[in-house]
Amino acid sequence: MNRLWFRLTLALVAITLISVAVVSVLAQVNATAQFSELFARQRIIAQSALINALADYYAANDSWEGAEEVLRAALPSFSRAPGQPGPDGPPGGPRLRGRGATTFVLADPTGRVLAATSSRGISPMLLPEQLQASLPISVDDKVVGRLLVSSPESDLLAEAQQIVIGQ
Repeated sequence: MNRLWFRLTLALVAITLISVAVVSVLAQVNATAQFSELFARQRIIAQSALINALADYYAANDSWEGAEEVLRAALPSFSRAPGQPGPDGPPGGPRLRGRGATTFVLADPTGRVLAATSSRGISPMLLPEQLQASLPISVDDKVVGRLLVSSPESDLLAEAQQIVIGQ
């Protein structure tokens, strides 16, 4: 009888440990997926705001001259994960280590580069795949430019997930 009690106890402990491990893994996978979706949505919102700011700039000036300032002003919203302090954030607070900067490239509708926040690796014309990936900027239902956002998003996302999930 003593051996049976020991075996039953061992079986219940094993089942409990396996159940806890499975629930833990599923919770982590779900949290990671949810955070990835949140981060992607916030980037889309930030991109939409930048597209609107550029469209307003073009409508007011009828040219892209000086649009670099609009691009530079938008960089802080793309350079950190949601809820993370910027470079001047509180001392001792969690921060993301930069592994490269987000780059904005403004081009005309044909793909000729007009302005960029970084000159590293930028050619005078967008490549066909870059033109395809760029976002149109429209004023009065006419495409007046294209915005290409290039960032080390996967590095930022991985670090941001680790901070939120607590790994």
